[in-house]
Amino acid sequence: MAFSTAAQGIRASTMRFDASAARVAANAPTTDITTELVDQMASKQAFEANARVLAAARDMLDYTLERWA
Repeated sequence: MAFSTAAQGIRASTMRFDASAARVAANAPTTDITTELVDQMASKQAFEANARVLAAARDMLDYTLERWA
């Protein structure tokens, strides 16, 4: 369960970051750079948090397998 949830979170934060980067690269006059940078930083933090969840789930699975193997 944690693996799929973390993977979905990583995918969502990557898509959010890519969308924001594309808006900045388009350089439209209505693009608010500050908003986009905040969105990119939030996406980065979400990605890192989900990566930590994935690592913790892996560690718990490894422990369980070692304990019961």
